[in-house]
Amino acid sequence: MALSAAMDLIDPGLAYHHKRVGMMAGNLAAAMGLPPTEIARATLAGMLHDIGYLGRDEGAWTPDERPTDRSARIGGRILSIAGFTRDLSIPVAHHHLPWAQVKGANGLSGNDAILAQIVHLADLTDRMLDRVSPLHPQACAARVRIDAFDENALAPSVKAAFARASAADAFWLEAAAIDLDRRLERLAAPAASQALIAADMTEFGRLYSIVVDARSVFTATHSWGVAAVAEAMGAHAGFSHDTVVALELAGQLHDVGKLAIDVAILEKPGKLTPDEFAAMRAHAYYTEVLLRRVPGFDDLAKWAGDHHEQLDGNGYPHRHTQDDLPPEARLLSVADRYVAMTEDRPYRRAFTPGQAIELIEADAAKGTIDTRFAALLHDHLDAIDGIRREAQLEEQRFVAQILADE
Repeated sequence: MALSAAMDLIDPGLAYHHKRVGMMAGNLAAAMGLPPTEIARATLAGMLHDIGYLGRDEGAWTPDERPTDRSARIGGRILSIAGFTRDLSIPVAHHHLPWAQVKGANGLSGNDAILAQIVHLADLTDRMLDRVSPLHPQACAARVRIDAFDENALAPSVKAAFARASAADAFWLEAAAIDLDRRLERLAAPAASQALIAADMTEFGRLYSIVVDARSVFTATHSWGVAAVAEAMGAHAGFSHDTVVALELAGQLHDVGKLAIDVAILEKPGKLTPDEFAAMRAHAYYTEVLLRRVPGFDDLAKWAGDHHEQLDGNGYPHRHTQDDLPPEARLLSVADRYVAMTEDRPYRRAFTPGQAIELIEADAAKGTIDTRFAALLHDHLDAIDGIRREAQLEEQRFVAQILADE
């Protein structure tokens, strides 16, 4: 659910699109008589179908346009990172293709082909609705248009299931229901409950961070760098093993709220206007809100959401003071500052490690960040910077593979 909500942040024009597609896809799978596990897969694939759309290469499409399938392929590669989403990768990778191409694709099982078509139709259907005009005439028009699809455009079995399911008002109303999240959780439960138990948190963090970092060339390796520095600093600080692991994950996820920030702001070469800076500051709030939706992530959500807070109360988004900031949030703030300083930005070149630590120590002297963690970073700078560089090179290679064209 949190991943789907994160996708909605990328383009406000697509708000709730992914959840509506998930709802329609699950109901279509049910109308076809698929077993609960496949209904769950259809629902989850619908909710995550645009995970490869990074807000850079492709815009939103009208129902009359045939989208390219590059973002779908990227989405499939991203989902293949984590074990708990791997079985969604193939349907998502093929969800932009017409039936004539899907059924002939090499290595595509019958179940995956049908799921790809279910998501394809649910996605297309939702894009036919403007969610402002009265629903009933739009639903009728959508049914007529989809009925005109031939067997090359849409799998006959999926088309027939749509005709049956969409004849009921509930098919259309459920996709905009006020309890949509609860309905989705029920449809996805046979897959999602197992996924949450079996999920490797490192894979979860990598999946999330790849989506965030790949949006801008200036942050393309930022999250893995922060995660590596936070992990190393936590170990040197004597935190418990579990806390160090959680700090690494918080580093991976600390900027997920940047999905809500326009790429034009992320890559602006000059100084941000006050309004642009206000928009940028909001990312820390969105990070906390998104991560709190993940069961068991309350502490981690606070650490990640507080990474721009300052001990003197002049940070954001809450203007917390030192009494509100736990050691983990303070450490993560130092790790984020250090990695950001050692990276190129559109308005400046990267600082050297020596320059970065001088600036951090100056901030600590002013009372904005914790002197303990500034000193710890200084004392272990060479080792930690080596770890940072290695992690960022690894993400650079990883992202290049995901974004590469065949």
